[in-house]
Amino acid sequence: EFKNSIKLKEVHFSYIDENNKLKEIIKDLNIEIEKNDKIGIFGRSGIGKTTLLKVLIYLIEPSRGQILIDDVKLDSTSLDSWHSKIGYVSQNTTILDESLVFNITLSNSKIDHDYLKKLLLKLNLNRFINEYGEIDDLNIGDKGSRISGGEKQRIGICRALYRKPQILILDEPTSSLDEENEKKIIKDIFELQNLTTILVSHNLENFNFCNKTYELLNKNLKKLN
Repeated sequence: EFKNSIKLKEVHFSYIDENNKLKEIIKDLNIEIEKNDKIGIFGRSGIGKTTLLKVLIYLIEPSRGQILIDDVKLDSTSLDSWHSKIGYVSQNTTILDESLVFNITLSNSKIDHDYLKKLLLKLNLNRFINEYGEIDDLNIGDKGSRISGGEKQRIGICRALYRKPQILILDEPTSSLDEENEKKIIKDIFELQNLTTILVSHNLENFNFCNKTYELLNKNLKKLN
């Protein structure tokens, strides 16, 4: 269960690079994320922000240290349950040579069309709703060849939110969007209730919606507010 907090305690991550040298990315990192926190993380390119997110999600296992969910240690036996609570949006959304609806729901059955339509409107994808108020379930092409880069990213956010996650992790999710769309979508996401949100962004203005902001610096997180 995730009812109270996520804690990273003395978390360390390193690996052996192609030159057979130890490369340290995260060292003795501690952070507590309370339920429904809005967390912002920034840092220079290549410093390890995406790696930190992957450790938090447990896509990669920390070299040492613990990740605790409500003070219960996360390990390989509880990953299915943990991953079911998370929506993840990366910098590059994978688009399948399928319909719009399938690309968001990843399903051909039991589609919640009302909720899906609300997401399309919220994320400024209303061009896919026809004059009768129904979703135009178009094939959007291999790798999204029939849509713009900004629409790809918004579909990726839709896909994550459609699962109704408890935790939403956004890794530079608006890098392909123009400034106006970026501001609106970030604002709308951060106004969602009962959702713990972790945002990595190069745009510091996006952190205006966060209640806690950190800089990844010297293999650790420095709290700014």
